[in-house]
Amino acid sequence: MILSQIHLFALLSYLAICLYVLFQNPGDRLNRSCALFIACLAVWSIEKVALSTPGISLEMAWLWSSTFTVGWIGLAPALLWFVQVLTGRSQRPRDRWFLRLAVAAGAILLVAQFHRLIVSDFVRMPYGWAHRWSDSPWAWMFITFYSSVMIAGLVMLLAYIRQPSGAPLKRQARLFFIYTNIGLGLASLTDTVAPLLEWETIPPVGNVVCLVWAAGLSYSIVKHRFLVISPAAAAENIITAMSDLLILTDLKGRIVRVNRAVEECLECGRQLLEGRPIAEILNIGDPVNITAGPVWCQDRIENRRLELKTKSGRSVPVILSSSPIVDGDQPAGKVILIKDISRLQSAEEALQVSEARFRELVETINEVVFSLDAQGKLTYVSPAFESMTGHFPQAVLGRPIADFIHADDKNRLREQLADLFAGHVHISRYRLLRKTGDFCWVQASGKPVVVGDRITGANGIFTDITAQINAQEEKKALVVRLARAEKMEAIGTLAGAVAHDLNNVLSGIVSYPELMLLDLPEDSPLRKKVRIIQTSGEKAAAIVQDLLTLARRGVLTYEPVDINQIVNEYLISPEHLKLRSLYPRIRVKVDLAHNLESIMGSPVHLAKTLMNLMNNAFEAIPAEGGLITLKTENNVLEYHPSLDDGERAEIRSYVALKIKDTGSGIASEDRERIFEPFFTRKVMGRSGTGLGMAVVWGTVQDHNGRIELESRPGQGTEFALYFPAVPGKQFTAKDELEPEACLGSGESILLVDDVADQRRIASDILERLGYKVAAVGSGEGAIEFLKERQVDLVILDMLMEPGMDGLETFRRISEIRSGQKVILASGYSECERIQTALDSGVLACLKKPYLVKEISATVRAALSAPVDR
Repeated sequence: MILSQIHLFALLSYLAICLYVLFQNPGDRLNRSCALFIACLAVWSIEKVALSTPGISLEMAWLWSSTFTVGWIGLAPALLWFVQVLTGRSQRPRDRWFLRLAVAAGAILLVAQFHRLIVSDFVRMPYGWAHRWSDSPWAWMFITFYSSVMIAGLVMLLAYIRQPSGAPLKRQARLFFIYTNIGLGLASLTDTVAPLLEWETIPPVGNVVCLVWAAGLSYSIVKHRFLVISPAAAAENIITAMSDLLILTDLKGRIVRVNRAVEECLECGRQLLEGRPIAEILNIGDPVNITAGPVWCQDRIENRRLELKTKSGRSVPVILSSSPIVDGDQPAGKVILIKDISRLQSAEEALQVSEARFRELVETINEVVFSLDAQGKLTYVSPAFESMTGHFPQAVLGRPIADFIHADDKNRLREQLADLFAGHVHISRYRLLRKTGDFCWVQASGKPVVVGDRITGANGIFTDITAQINAQEEKKALVVRLARAEKMEAIGTLAGAVAHDLNNVLSGIVSYPELMLLDLPEDSPLRKKVRIIQTSGEKAAAIVQDLLTLARRGVLTYEPVDINQIVNEYLISPEHLKLRSLYPRIRVKVDLAHNLESIMGSPVHLAKTLMNLMNNAFEAIPAEGGLITLKTENNVLEYHPSLDDGERAEIRSYVALKIKDTGSGIASEDRERIFEPFFTRKVMGRSGTGLGMAVVWGTVQDHNGRIELESRPGQGTEFALYFPAVPGKQFTAKDELEPEACLGSGESILLVDDVADQRRIASDILERLGYKVAAVGSGEGAIEFLKERQVDLVILDMLMEPGMDGLETFRRISEIRSGQKVILASGYSECERIQTALDSGVLACLKKPYLVKEISATVRAALSAPVDR
């Protein structure tokens, strides 16, 4: 019972010492290693308390022993770690590996004891249960391990104690060495030697006698402040651990103390440095002036850049600060703090190189780099700002960036600057004002500048995107024009199909009234009614021609055209004179260019285009009157081959026809639709079918021209039509034949058409004009006919189904009848094939429905043409 209480007292003592050691300096490794060592003793004491308790069974003894075996097995590694920390050897690689090996061996022995390989049994004794060591090698392995580790620790302590000078805690280490030997000897005697020699009368009180260690530690703590941070110890540790160089000198400037950092930097041991003049290792000018007693000791030096000389002769850049050491009122020396700035100097040099490279990059790129303060004022702009805006960079510093932003963009700039200074990154587009008053488009990207937790400004880049914006706008316009062209093409295809069928219906209505008027006497009451039929048919035929123009399927014969001649003929036409009589308050101003270049085109379609535009101009001007300006001129414009073919724009010559009025103008929502078929905004009661502007658009496209429109509601409208000029082509007026000269003299004509009504109508007209007519219904029939007979002229319908069309029939005829005169007849066909036929030798092209005047003049001209063989 008494032994159990003794063990309990030891346990409580260990716990108290362990807590006290940790409380003194819990962050220090020496205190923590000492606390671990004492904790192992406390755990060992718990086992001893259990084994010496009266009445405890064998099974409980084994349970307590297995649980707290870690105390007496872990004691040796814990002591070794404490000694290594105390002697400063814990950071040496060899000693660290030795400690790890001891811990690993202890772990293996702990597992062996769990399997009862070290202590194999317990013996009941008057004082409790006693260990019975095993006969296996594991027991001797434990004794060997325990003895080796303890002896190694004692050797380290002894070596530390025998150091000549400079070892902190040397006296405490000496005391601890004595206590360790006493405690270790007694504990080994009672707990290891006695059981091995079966001296069972000696109780195992090793943990109790180890209180000698505890007493020694308590004495060291109280007497010598061991394991407690003292000012001297703290100062010594600080000096040793400092990364900066610390030198203490006497009044004569001789070195009396240096820390480890000085030894490492100067590549020289302390023994070689102490006693030398400080000037020998400092490159600071005249050593006499620097180290002269009163000056050197009393002057304070702050952040002075110098160089240290190493043992090998290498110079080390440093920053030196010093202050006097005062003993009472008298100077005793000087403390010198030196900071090695080799890395700092290298970093500064690298920073200077980086800054120079960055500045060179910023000053050579086309983009503008800028910086703003927190108020949005410019603090830096790169030189590219001058080439972008014309403003000199130095002249704009301190001015708000908003001063250089277009007025329409300033509100958005203010909002985004506020968002930028709130910590968000922004990319936006602005119009940057130039010194000349115009602007350029820039893309601005900005990022806030954060110093600590405060935003002090922003950095950003301006990229000139004016060319990109212009290209996008131009492409957008081209896309709109392309979409409009595709839409007009689709509508035109439908209109062309309708026109084809209407032409066949109108042939009889347009052609036969002319023949009837030739046969009726002048006083016949039927003449007026026939003329009404004729006029209605001609109006319907005009609408069909508009549809064909819209479909771009009208019969076009290209020839040199003088636009001035087209204008002059229109001004004396019945259509224009009628408009002048209907709108007498409207004046027409004509401004025709002299030496106007010719164009290749169709006079009929160009005249119709001019008439439609003039009709719209007259009808757009209010009743109180206004002005219409009709103008022609030569122009030079950019020609863009296509939208996406990648070809560069060319400069080409154009002939411009411009019609400007002072009317009501065109609303913005109607400008994109005015060229659509059947679209009209005309007031009820005014003329128009809704095809006029569509015909204008189709004619211009057929002539490879372009249309430009300028209009504002209430300010009038101007249409500018541009047609490619053909320099060198001269316009020659055609001589019209007299009616009597157009009559036939019995010449033979072969008429080829797949529609019977068309053959009948044309035959009647030609026979009435005095020609002999033979008619067939196909190209194949015409070939067979001409193989057997000859004719003076062949009139070929261009579009015949099924079988050969007019162009293919002409080619076959040319093979069997070289030099055969041929003219085409068509009201709907592909203009390219008609042009191909004309280029191949076809003399002319007749337009359907047939008119007597046109068919007589065309046939007579063809018959009068020389034969080309």
